[in-house]
Amino acid sequence: MNETILIVSDSPPFIGQLKQDCYEDGYVSWEAATESETLSLVTMVDPILVVIDLEANCDGLELCHRLREVGYQAVIIVVSEDDSELTCTLTLELGADDYLVKPYRFKEMISRMKVVRRRMIEKLVVQRSVPDDMIENGSYTLIPDQFLFYKDHQVIELTKKEFELIHYLLKHKGEVISRDTLVDALSSDSATIDARIIDVFVSRLRHKIEPEAEKYEVIQTIRGKGYLFTDFEMAYRTHVKRS
Repeated sequence: MNETILIVSDSPPFIGQLKQDCYEDGYVSWEAATESETLSLVTMVDPILVVIDLEANCDGLELCHRLREVGYQAVIIVVSEDDSELTCTLTLELGADDYLVKPYRFKEMISRMKVVRRRMIEKLVVQRSVPDDMIENGSYTLIPDQFLFYKDHQVIELTKKEFELIHYLLKHKGEVISRDTLVDALSSDSATIDARIIDVFVSRLRHKIEPEAEKYEVIQTIRGKGYLFTDFEMAYRTHVKRS
């Protein structure tokens, strides 16, 4: 049975060309124009790839998030005329596996899909021996015993105190943590940290793990109370509401 590709767009030229490419390459193609149609077809036809046209009337960024939220595990590739780094970053952070700028080559899209699928399989193999103390939160992964912190599967170099700080914040995600609490958590029998140094640690940590910190704060400052560790999706939604 031929594998299926789901096309999300309301542009007849875009859909027509992509359906022709799918046919010539041996793939079955379905099309959807709205979020509800997409979610329904994902369940019904179980596509190996969802191609989202970012210029379509439906919100492509929100759709990426919704697909992951409902448990869709296969590949999502977003296609757009927008070549800005910010749009690409947001798309990937909200659930897409890859981002292609129009005009694109169909063969390149299929090659990228195959690379993503191979990585997914490799990740499943690795997960069979996941450390018991590993903490995952969205794009962040922390392994305390190995002193390792990853963002998007890339190792982020942290100092000992930065690592202790992100470890504590991750364990208490969604809670407002006061500076005094962080002082106690990061202090040792031989050295007590000044509360003002906590702000320095947080600033350095933000610089390392938040490339869009000026707009999308993952570590949020709660005035008069302390700090709150959230995730990129929540930070992005907060930014949108403020805009």
